[in-house]
Amino acid sequence: MAETTNTFTASSGDGYELLMGRWSRRLAGPFVDFVDLADGGRILDAGCGTGALSAELLQRAEVAEIVGVDFSEDYVNYARTAIQEPRITFETGDITALRHDDAAFDQIFSHLVLQFVPSGHFHCRFRLLPARVGSF
Repeated sequence: MAETTNTFTASSGDGYELLMGRWSRRLAGPFVDFVDLADGGRILDAGCGTGALSAELLQRAEVAEIVGVDFSEDYVNYARTAIQEPRITFETGDITALRHDDAAFDQIFSHLVLQFVPSGHFHCRFRLLPARVGSF
């Protein structure tokens, strides 16, 4: 089993929605405006939380698939319940120790999560998990 690099704990997707979810949804649109979102690809939403960015990505592009990964099982369960769309899957995992192969995604996005990742761990893993050439 991969070493866990984060001690963050969450107890409720509903609680997150009350505190931060409104900001996640409000910021997701301008974030997607800023990034170079492409149609047709496979996207990783690293640190997906309760799914605000994933939902926005689905509305803004004809993506083939989105995989949302978050450390909190509570947030992932909330996202699975809130967003039931066949092109998206949510899984519990540590974004610094992903189970996905290199170049498995065309684009990788992260929204409101990097401040929770211990210094150095995130950068090292994503150097090993690049998006496909020319897509990021």
